[in-house]
Amino acid sequence: GLLLVELVAFPTGCGWWLDMCSLDVVGATGAQRLDFGRKHIAVSLFVHWVLGVAFMIHVAVLVAVLREVVRPEVLWFLRNPEEAIEHPLRDLIDEPVPNH
Repeated sequence: GLLLVELVAFPTGCGWWLDMCSLDVVGATGAQRLDFGRKHIAVSLFVHWVLGVAFMIHVAVLVAVLREVVRPEVLWFLRNPEEAIEHPLRDLIDEPVPNH
């Protein structure tokens, strides 16, 4: 369940969020977007998922670059994938949901 949220629901939500935040830039309205989403559900979900995944990749790259530039204490609240003791998949299974 949690893996489905991390791989599908969260990226799709990020894509919708980006779409709603960029309405003024493209000259559209929220009603037009929702109407398109109702008429073309699969296309809308796929496009918003791709937008969300692209956004998440950009954030991951930004964090990786920041890790090289700033002191480690600055990003203490983010997991460091380069540390050998981190096991995110095991953490998904072992830890209770509120800890994620």
